[in-house]
Order: sequence, then structure tokens, then C-alpha cells
Amino acid sequence: MAASAPAPAVVVAQGDDDECLIKFGDYVIVSHKDNLDHIKVVQVTPKRRDRLGKLTFHIEGAVGHPYGSTFEVDRGRMKAKVPATQQVDGLIKGQEKEDRTNQHLVDSHSHQKLSASQIHEMKQEGKSREEVIAKIVKGSETFSKKTEFSQAKYLDRKKRLHMKDLVVMRPSIRLLWETHFINFPRKICYIRNDTLAMMLMRCNLRSGGNYLVFETTSGFITAAMAERMGGRGTLMQVHMGNQPPRGMVNMMNFSAEEKSVLKNYNLYAFNSLAQELFGTSVSVSAEDMETTQDTGEEGEQEERKASDMADGTEQGESAADEEPRQLTDKQLAVRHQMELNKQQLSLGGFDGLVICAHFHPLPLIKLMLKFVGPSRPFVVYHQHHEVLVDCFQYLRGITTNLAITSSFMRELQVLPQRTHPFNMTNPCSGYLLWGTTLAPLSELTLRHLSSDKGEAATKQATASDSDQQADVQEPVAKREKSS
Repeated sequence: MAASAPAPAVVVAQGDDDECLIKFGDYVIVSHKDNLDHIKVVQVTPKRRDRLGKLTFHIEGAVGHPYGSTFEVDRGRMKAKVPATQQVDGLIKGQEKEDRTNQHLVDSHSHQKLSASQIHEMKQEGKSREEVIAKIVKGSETFSKKTEFSQAKYLDRKKRLHMKDLVVMRPSIRLLWETHFINFPRKICYIRNDTLAMMLMRCNLRSGGNYLVFETTSGFITAAMAERMGGRGTLMQVHMGNQPPRGMVNMMNFSAEEKSVLKNYNLYAFNSLAQELFGTSVSVSAEDMETTQDTGEEGEQEERKASDMADGTEQGESAADEEPRQLTDKQLAVRHQMELNKQQLSLGGFDGLVICAHFHPLPLIKLMLKFVGPSRPFVVYHQHHEVLVDCFQYLRGITTNLAITSSFMRELQVLPQRTHPFNMTNPCSGYLLWGTTLAPLSELTLRHLSSDKGEAATKQATASDSDQQADVQEPVAKREKSS
């Protein structure tokens, strides 16, 4: 019986199912194996061509493989990576006692025996990238004279130059944050991962709770909250435009159960509801919000519709009365869901509030804080400290446990005998304003408190008068006794 050709080694997790495999329509995180700064989000679609750094690839080659697989790009096609017989890291030659120095080494092309044409010929012959790097190391006259640390740096440079390995990973909040913080930090309001963790902790986010959120981060904050809730509870997203910005929510590949917690309500209808329930409303300027909002492709479509929504719902209702039309089943279902969301908002008593916006959040605080239950946490994020100081002054007296905080995080390089902080770090983390709501006092309670204060003041005044009278009478009695 003839031996069959060896199949590419693909490690499949035990209990393999469809959730572990890459499918068409899924969003995936693609990153260079040896250069983590090159990372992007890609949707798996047929015949799609993407570019990462200098590499051009077709993502459909990853379909059917488990998440976390490594692929080699060959002429634009992704092929499952076969474990190399010769590992590049094994080329480093260490010594028990390091006595080598780079003092007399000169960086010159003459120290390499292989030419660029010979390296290109080896690649055309189909040799693996590990074999090519091994030949380059063997052809270097100064590699063995370098210190062990210099050899490691030399191999890192060669791997970045010649290796074309990509890792396809399952989307997560950490990977989504890393992707956008490196490429598009403004889309997530320059928020850092440690600040995001502090925000979720301060709002006491838990599974089964009911939370209110307004954000302009293309759905990043909403996705982080929905992931932690795990398909239980309610996450009411107040948004601008007809549709909420949920680009990053879709990138998380949530199941139907995890998406069931997501509900939305338009900001201008929310303002009208607040006026109906509490008799007060705030001035929400659509122009100011549109100029500062950056929510990607879906956000741009919403921004174009926001000006139409700013005119209120009365004009839309009158136009609908003049030109009646037959609504589809989908439109009727959406309208019914909006009515249910309105009823839930009318009940109020939400367990927490999260606001993260590019613009000044004070109007949103005045509007949305009324829907939060008593003794419940709220968190407001903004990039600038001065903006939150204005909100702090407004909230003083009507809330408690107020604080404005900012965290600092510094990354460390952890390598044998080379552990140290990175020289370059990003100090931008934004600021958090957090606190706890108070129960509104009824008129009867206020009268009771005022009466108690009046009685206490009367008793205190009477006690002070009696003390003064006793002080006057005491020396008179002493004089009479002495006489």
C-alpha cells in the first residue's frame, strides 16, 4: 500500500465544533506572528483581498481551520503552517561564560556571503523561510562573534524581513482594543485597556443587571459590557440617528443569546420621554455632536440622518398622517420593540449608567441620570480633565462618593536578563468621573427634616440661654456668701 502524502499539521481542540472553526461571515483578528504591531480586523468573505503591512493575502484560505492557527502567505494564498524541522530560535549559540563583545564588529554587507539574488533563488525553489534564515545565519561571518543578546536581535530582524506568517485569532475585547488603539485611537476616544477595566468595575457591571449606556466609540463600550453580562439582563443603548453604532459589537461574533441583552432608543425620543415623565428636558445640539462623533461607516450613515431626527417626531408623525403607507412586517416588529423599550425606560430604576462621548457630557448627565435608581453607580469618561470638572460641580450635592481619577500604566519587556520598562509609552488614558446616585426626597420628608431641625435649634438655643443665666447667677451667690 502506497504511503500517502503528509497532510498539513493542524491542531484541532478536543470537542471540536463549529464554534472553534473559522467560517464565512465571521470576523477574525489577523496579526503578524513576529510583529504584533501589524494587526487588523477582517471579515471572512469569499474572494476578499486584504493587506497587512507589505503582505497581501486572501482570508478565505483560513476557512475550516481552528482559531489560533498559523498560516504562511505564498503568492497571496494562505496555507496552513507546517511545523518546521529546524527552529530559527535554536540558531542562537550561548556560552556558559559570556566573554564575547561587539566592540570590534563593523556593520557591513561584506560580512554576508549570500547575495540578494541567491536568497531570492532559494525562495523561488520553494525552501521554507526557516531554511532561508538558517542559510543567512550560516553565511554571516560575524554572527558567531556577537553576544547572545545581539544574536537574538539579529534573528528578530531577519524574521520580520523574510517570515510571512500570519496568526488568525478569535475576536476579544482586548484584541479589538489593541487593534483600534494602534490604528484608530480616536474611534475609541483614546481609551486605554486599564481605563476600560476601571470603568466596568466602577459601574458595578454584572450579569443580570439593567444598565444604561451612551457612547460614541463605534460600539466598543457596548460590546465590552455585553460580553460581561453574558446574555442576561438588559443593556439599553441611547444613540443618535436611526440605528445604534454597533460596528464592534458585530465584530465580536456574539451569539443570539448574548445579543438578546442589547436594546436601543433614540436620543431625541429619549429627551422627549424625559420631558414627558419629569417635565424637564435639555438642549441637545445635533450639530455639536455630529462634528465630534467618529463611529466608522455605520456612524457616518447615522450622522447624515441625525439632522433629520433633530427636528423631533411631530413632523414625522404629521407627514405619516398625510401620506399613509403600508408597513412591512420587519418595520412593525421594530416599532413594537421600540414601544417595549419605551415602557422599560418609563419604569426607570436602572442599575448603572455609563457615558463615553467625544463631546461635553453634561447635557447627557442631566438627561440620563434621572432614569438611574437610587444608590446606584454611574461612570463618565472623557479625554480631558476640565470637561469632567464642570460635571463634578453640577453633580456635587445631588450625588455622593464623587471622584475624578486617572490611571497610569507602563508596559514592561520581560525577557531573560533583559526585563525593563519600555522607553516609549502612551500616557493618554483619559479621566473617569464616578459616583453614586441619591434617592430623591419627597415633600413630606423635607417638611419632617425641617421641623426636626427647627426643634433641635430651639432646644439648643434654650440650653444656651440657661447656661448663660447660670453663669451670671453663680458669681452673685458667691458675693452674697462672702459678705
